[in-house]
Amino acid sequence: MFKGRLHIIRPLFLTEKRLIRSLVKKMQWRVVKNPCPFAENTKRKFVEKFVEEKIYPLGYKVRKSIIT
Repeated sequence: MFKGRLHIIRPLFLTEKRLIRSLVKKMQWRVVKNPCPFAENTKRKFVEKFVEEKIYPLGYKVRKSIIT
């Protein structure tokens, strides 16, 4: 479709949300809510919730193997 001309860069996708939240709080940054009415109903949110509820509780080694 894009013939190799599109590159998606997501430098924080391997960073845990708790670390990002901690930095945001420390830096006193304002959090801006996504105005899209469908922002909470996405495949990304579904997978994120699934991983947090079903996979991560299996232990640290599982979490580490997913992100490395």
